[in-house]
Amino acid sequence: MGNALVHRAFSSSAKLLAATAMIALWSIPSAAQTAPTDLGAGEIEIIDDIEETEPEDEVIDAAEPDERPLESLKGKAPPLPDLTGIIKNKSWAQAAGKALFWDQQLGSDTVACASCHFRAGADPRVTNQLNPGLNAGDKTFGSSAGTGLMASGQPAGPNITLKPEDFPFRKLLNPNNAKSQVLFDTNDVSASPGTYAGDYIGTIERPKQRPRATNTDRCKMTTDEVFNIAGHGTRKVEPRNTPSVINSVFYHRNFWDGRANNLFSGVGVFGRRDIRNDPAARLLVLKPDGSVALQNVRLDNASTASQAVGPLLSDFEMSCTSRAFADIGRKMMAQQALKLQAVHVEDSLFGVGSPIGDIVSASRIGLKYTYADMIRQSFAKRFWAAPGRYKFVTDADGSVGLANDPAGYTQMELNFPLFFGLSVMLYEATLISDDSPFDRGQLTALQKRGKELFEGKGKCIACHDGPLFSKAAHVSHDGKQPKLVERMAMGDGKTSLYDNGFYNIGVRPVQEDLGVGGTDPWGAPLSFSKQWVLGRKADSFLVDPCSFDVPFPGQETVGCSGGAVPSGINLRDERLAVNGAFKTPTLRNIALTPPYFHNGGQATLQQVMSFYNRGGDFSSPTKSPDITQLGLTAGEQDALVAFMQSLTDERVRCSRAPFDHPELLIPDGHKADTVKKDGRLADRLRVLNATGAAGYPANRCPANTGNLFDMARNINGFPIK
Repeated sequence: MGNALVHRAFSSSAKLLAATAMIALWSIPSAAQTAPTDLGAGEIEIIDDIEETEPEDEVIDAAEPDERPLESLKGKAPPLPDLTGIIKNKSWAQAAGKALFWDQQLGSDTVACASCHFRAGADPRVTNQLNPGLNAGDKTFGSSAGTGLMASGQPAGPNITLKPEDFPFRKLLNPNNAKSQVLFDTNDVSASPGTYAGDYIGTIERPKQRPRATNTDRCKMTTDEVFNIAGHGTRKVEPRNTPSVINSVFYHRNFWDGRANNLFSGVGVFGRRDIRNDPAARLLVLKPDGSVALQNVRLDNASTASQAVGPLLSDFEMSCTSRAFADIGRKMMAQQALKLQAVHVEDSLFGVGSPIGDIVSASRIGLKYTYADMIRQSFAKRFWAAPGRYKFVTDADGSVGLANDPAGYTQMELNFPLFFGLSVMLYEATLISDDSPFDRGQLTALQKRGKELFEGKGKCIACHDGPLFSKAAHVSHDGKQPKLVERMAMGDGKTSLYDNGFYNIGVRPVQEDLGVGGTDPWGAPLSFSKQWVLGRKADSFLVDPCSFDVPFPGQETVGCSGGAVPSGINLRDERLAVNGAFKTPTLRNIALTPPYFHNGGQATLQQVMSFYNRGGDFSSPTKSPDITQLGLTAGEQDALVAFMQSLTDERVRCSRAPFDHPELLIPDGHKADTVKKDGRLADRLRVLNATGAAGYPANRCPANTGNLFDMARNINGFPIK
C-alpha cells in the first residue's frame, strides 16, 4: 500500500449531504475485474466528486444540559454508525474483532492490542514502563534536577521496576498544598512497552509447537538511542499512559488528544484528513459491473474504529518501522485465528453458547477458522471478493490509480484497516460496564457521602458528569451531534474557547505536551475550537454560540445557526484553552486502572484526591476554573475514593463475560542477563490464562483498591513462561 505518505491538496466545499444513510463512498477511477454473483446486501451511496468530501452534520448540537446528572448506564446505547451494506453478520464481526484484539500474531514483536489493555482494559504493569518525557523533548530519565534517579533513589532508566516510593511523580512536602516545598519532580511518563526498534522486512512463519513459539515479523534490528541498556535493545515505551478501552465506544473522539477521529474513512486514524492528504489511502471496492474502484467509507460515530487502527503501524506500539496495513493483511488473513494462544471452551464469543456457535479448535489452541474465513463471514463481498492482485501507481499529477500486479496485494489484504477497525469497534461495543454498585443503587453510607462530595464540594462533576462520568463521552442521540465547542471563564477569570470534554487540569506544564492543542501529521489542528477560530475546518462539526456558558455579547442579535457571531467579534482574537488539555476519561472501573492521568504519575486514588485537593500541580492562564484548592479533609477524600470504588463492575474485575478473554503472553520487563542473538534483551513473559464466560474465581480477581501496586501484585501471581 506504500510506506510513505503521498500528499495532495484537495479543495473543499461545504455541501450538506442529503443522504439518509450514514455511509458514503468517495470514488476515483477503477480497474476492471470479474464480478462475483453476490456483492452482499445493501446499497452504498457513491459520491463521484472528491470536492464533496466535506460533509456537514444534518442536525445541530444535541440538547445536552451543561451539567448532566450522574445516572446509571443501564439501557443506554453508544452512538454507532449504520453499517448497512458493509457488515453482513454482526456476530461474526464481533468474534473477528475479539480475536484480532487479543492475537499476538498482529504486532511485529508479538504485541497484541490486549498487551496494553489486558486488565480492566488498561495496563497495571510496573516493570519497563518508563518513558523519559519524549513529548517534552526530553531523552533523559529521572529527576528534573538531573540526578538520574527516581524519587525512591533507584537509578532511572529502561527496564526498572517502579516502586511505591517513586509516586507521585511530583512530590510535595505537604501533598495538600501545591505551593509547598517540592521534594521531587520528573517529566517521565509511566506508560506501556511496545515494540523493539527495527525496520520492517517481512514476516516470519514459525511452526506451531508447545510451548508455543511466537509468530512475528522479520525486522532489521537497530538499537534505539533511548531504550537500551549498555547497547542492548529494550522495548520502547509509549509517551502517554494507556487508557482503558472499556466504554470507549461512548467517546466522540479517542486517544488522550482526541486524534482518533469521529469519522472513520476505513483507512486510518484521522478521518477525512487521511484521504485528503494521502491519495493512496483508499479502499478497494468491487462494483456490480466487475470493476474495482478506489473509494472510502464515511462512518460517523466510529472513533473507536479510527483509534483501533492507530497502534498497528506505530513503531512505539505494535510495528517495526515502515510496515504497511497491507503487510499486516497479508500476514493475518492466512493465519488461523489466535493460533498461538489457548482459548477457553466457554468463551462468550467463541465457545459453547456463543452467538455463532463453538469455533474453538479441538486442541483448545486458537480457533477453527482463519481470519480470511471470519472476514468472509462478517463483511459484504464487495470489500473482499475481487480476484487478482494489485498495486497503487502514482501519476505525474500526483494522483494515485490501481494496476494489476502478480506480486501485489489482494483486495482483502489491502482492505485490512477497514476489517480491523470495524470488527474491533463492534467487539469493543460489547465492552460496556453498566452493572456496578452505583448502577444497582447499592451504595454504602460512606459511598453516598462520597457521591455528595463528588457533586458538590469536590467539584468532580464539572468534568466527570453523566452516566459515563466524562464530559467527552455521550450516549446515543439519533442523528445529533453533542456539544463540541464551548466558551467559559478560565481559572484567571477571562473567557476562552475550548473543546468540550478536554481540559488542562495542571498535571504538567503546558509546553511538555500540547494534548488536543497539537496537530495532525499534516499540520492541521486537532482542536475543533482552534479550527473554528482559524476558519480552516479539517473535521465535520457544528458550533452553537447560543449554548456557550459565556455567550458573545450581542449573540441574540444574530441567532444561533451556522456558528454566526455578532459583527463586532473577531474569532481570531478569541483566547483558546486547548494547549495542555486532555480528554476527560471515564471514571467507571477507575479503581482497577491505575496509574492515573495522561502521564501515569499518580499510583493511587488517594494520591489523585490529594492532587485535586491542592488544585493541581501547575498553573496556567487557561487551566480549568474548577481546579482550585478544595479544602477537603482526609475523611472526605476517603469518602470520594470509596464512591469511585463503587463504580467497579464485578464482571470487569473478574474477567467475566463479556470481558472474558483468550490466553495472553505478557512482556513484564526484560531478563537483564539474557541477550538474544540480535542484541536485544530477552523478555520476561507472564501468562494471563484464558477465561470463559464465568471469569476468574473470586479469590483470583484483582483488588478494587485503586492502588497500582495491588494490581501489580496480582500480575506477579501470573505464571512465568
